[in-house]
Amino acid sequence: LPLWTGLVVSWLGSSRDRIDAVVTPEALGYVFAGAVASALKTPLVLVRKQGKLEGDTNRVDYCGSNMYQLKPHMSSDRCSFEMVAGAVVPGQKVLIVDDCLARGATVSAMLDLVQQQGGVVSKVAILMELPDLSGRPKTKDVDVFSAMQFPGA
Repeated sequence: LPLWTGLVVSWLGSSRDRIDAVVTPEALGYVFAGAVASALKTPLVLVRKQGKLEGDTNRVDYCGSNMYQLKPHMSSDRCSFEMVAGAVVPGQKVLIVDDCLARGATVSAMLDLVQQQGGVVSKVAILMELPDLSGRPKTKDVDVFSAMQFPGA
């Protein structure tokens, strides 16, 4: 975890001072993003599956998940992510952190959630990327860092 955090902070360089919040989906993202948010001394905003958060939320529906794409026998039901309304303040610069970028459905949904609240996704940090599954184009030209890439997976 310290190695991951150091890699992300180093990659951010001087732009780390311009990150106002770290946004991450459940569940493994919490571990990796929590360490980064702590190092950056910025708030951590948690994105959860529909129905898990109290109060007003913003929601985005998305299709498929990384695991479905890797294991086609699993269900491909539509999923929904939610974020507490107001968790991202309009104009805030956001870093999205997640454990894996495969087909890009999760990161695309988080981009949409941040934009719904008026935030701006500055960068995306991913622990592991499966580049042959073509998820990077779904990051919509946001600067992406991946600590590891596994071509051919």
